[in-house]
Amino acid sequence: MKKAIIFILLILFWIVLLFPKNLLWDNFIQNMQDNNIIIIAQKKADKRYKFIASDIKVYFKSVKVANIGQIEARLWFFYNEIDLKNLRLSKNIPILKNFKISNSYITYTVLSPTKVKIKGTSKRGDFVGEVEIFKHKGFILLKSDTMKDTFLQQYFKKTKEGMKYEFAY
Repeated sequence: MKKAIIFILLILFWIVLLFPKNLLWDNFIQNMQDNNIIIIAQKKADKRYKFIASDIKVYFKSVKVANIGQIEARLWFFYNEIDLKNLRLSKNIPILKNFKISNSYITYTVLSPTKVKIKGTSKRGDFVGEVEIFKHKGFILLKSDTMKDTFLQQYFKKTKEGMKYEFAY
């Protein structure tokens, strides 16, 4: 019995390690194109334990929305991690022009796959967030309790944890 459990765990480990992550990326790109979002990555690399895409441009209905320096995706048994580095919104978005997220860390688990947790650092400070996929809602919480941009301040509520933006889509 003990040998069978070890054998099953080793098979699962090798499936995760050797699974072609390029297929997942290509499927993600195709799903985004079906929603008028075009993602172009200049470099892609499938390291055994992670997938890396670099120099990424994101377009929505042929309008450039963002540049992403690098995306690292690590797929594990019970949770998945995605690191976004150097996300800069385009100048075509006048509300948040020059907005930059230097690092963002996204996770979701097998126990709650519809709830995505976000942590990161931006020009406006550190933030945490959560998105509930099937409920189509979420929030972003900036750790700072003040906001200098008066236009954005009207969308954020001041709480004891910081400035909170709740959204639905």
